[in-house]
Amino acid sequence: MNMNNILNELIQIHLKKIMLFFMAVLLILTLLLSFSGHTIAEDVFEIEGTCQKHEDLTVSPECTDGTDKVGARIIVCEIVDGGFVLMQYNDLTEALNEAKDGQIIRLLCDIEYKDPILIRDKIVTFDLNSFNLNVKTEAMEALTVDNGALILDDSAGGALNVTSTNILDGVGVLASNGGNATVTNAAGPMIGACAVDASKITVKGNAKSIEYGVYALDGSLITIDGVITVTAGGVYICVGDTDKTKKEGDPIPKAGYLEYTELGNFVWVRIIS
Repeated sequence: MNMNNILNELIQIHLKKIMLFFMAVLLILTLLLSFSGHTIAEDVFEIEGTCQKHEDLTVSPECTDGTDKVGARIIVCEIVDGGFVLMQYNDLTEALNEAKDGQIIRLLCDIEYKDPILIRDKIVTFDLNSFNLNVKTEAMEALTVDNGALILDDSAGGALNVTSTNILDGVGVLASNGGNATVTNAAGPMIGACAVDASKITVKGNAKSIEYGVYALDGSLITIDGVITVTAGGVYICVGDTDKTKKEGDPIPKAGYLEYTELGNFVWVRIIS
């Protein structure tokens, strides 16, 4: 082999090494870019009980749920048991379905919820954690507690407001079969708050309706800490199938409240001066 051929071979070997080097650098750069380039849908942010969105998203500052989900996956609530967080959710419906008897659903942001809520055969606590859960639905009952309990922890602030917009039979909150429900405000065209079958309801705010403000039947008790509002011609309170006007309340049995009773059913309405 002559000297020219040897030199050409050496040049070819060096060129191949240079090409391999540049290909390796290109591969490394590609891998680095792929690891740092998360998509918005993959990013989930949570800080100390608040919801935080990707800074590039142009969405409402409130978290949404149900039919109002936004593009980013946002943690809206978590299930707590024994002081420990078991799971976090970007969908309140999943948390409601998975919450077991005695567990807590803690809100991590304000939620506008368009589906009805059913608590059946279990006790669930809503820890509002300073946030608002507004349930507004076209279903017959916005909130139903059947043979169970919904406990409201609003010690840090916040509100649980339940509204049915069903113009024919809408009920804000219904407790049945010994159920026990606590809400902040309740509204429905037919009945604001309705307790049947020896059940209990506490409305810490106001009850509002077109037909019946509140309705207690079959040995039930309803406590209203705010005011009852009905449209003209509507029934203020119905206890044991007996209609009561606001003036018929008895201030003696429970201090600070007017009592309306009939056939073992009771409605207590706080006296507001």
